[in-house]
Amino acid sequence: MPNSKVGVVIPTYNENNNIVNTLNSIVHNNTTDVKIYLSDDNSSDTTVGLAADFLQKNRIPYKIILNDGNNGAGYCRNSALDQIAEPLTLFFDADDLILPNMLDRAVSIATKVNSDVLLMAYQCRFPGSTINLGMAGDDNFIFYRAIRTFGNRTFSTFDHDSILCLTPFPWNRLIKTSYAKRVSLRFSQTPVHNDVLAHWNLLTNAKDIALFESPFCIHNVDSTGNRLSNISDARRTSVLQVFDEIEDFFNKNINLRDRFYHLYVKSKLALFNWCWRNLDEEYRGSFQSQFTRSFLSLSNADLRMLFDKDPDTANSVLDYRTSVVCA
Repeated sequence: MPNSKVGVVIPTYNENNNIVNTLNSIVHNNTTDVKIYLSDDNSSDTTVGLAADFLQKNRIPYKIILNDGNNGAGYCRNSALDQIAEPLTLFFDADDLILPNMLDRAVSIATKVNSDVLLMAYQCRFPGSTINLGMAGDDNFIFYRAIRTFGNRTFSTFDHDSILCLTPFPWNRLIKTSYAKRVSLRFSQTPVHNDVLAHWNLLTNAKDIALFESPFCIHNVDSTGNRLSNISDARRTSVLQVFDEIEDFFNKNINLRDRFYHLYVKSKLALFNWCWRNLDEEYRGSFQSQFTRSFLSLSNADLRMLFDKDPDTANSVLDYRTSVVCA
């Protein structure tokens, strides 16, 4: 049995249909000593009561954090992280499931190699289905290429920067708590895309990244369009705030900017295009205009760097800048 203790942060908002199953997957399928930090976003249902009853009956250490208002998952994760004292931290979602023994195995690996971050494989499924859909987007290719390159050895993004192109999910990363606090890890307080800033901060700063190739958890993919992550109204445009926060992060960390900024700009363009496609038409014009103007602050040196490292991305940026001048 691993000796390390894990602080498991679960942001919740009206999750009474899911929370007990999620907690059960954590505490009954694994033997790792955990403390649950349930950070609730002012639920109007029985989420908090159900969670507290389950944790009390199973004698699991826990803390309920009741946040004022409805501030989003990023705010909830931040308020919990400030209180974690356990050596390892896992941010998990209230409707996903950890597979049997996988937390035990992940903790064992993270402890053995003393990783800053342990990145873990996962499986996507539709709720109620037993059919595995693999990992999202290009994650299968990116993740297992890194496995073939490094195996059980730790590495940094300076060694293998393509790992930054993984989907910025928060729940497949087991993080050394002292490292998270040293780099001042924070999630954006936006309705959506609140995990993107944390992704870039967490991975660009890490000196010791390790990989766990067995699927760690089941991520339930919503097929109804009812999840907050599927919204198409003006809240989707809050990603522009996230972009501003990441720009500020790189401006404060010039060594990281010099090495990774071209990859960030490429991912920024891809995320904008995805958001634009999934945005109601009435918001698209303003959204595109604000996004386009975000490139006006780039210096000539920035543009030369982009052309040197990724000409296709640089040309895309130049197209956006030109469209502003010609407008």
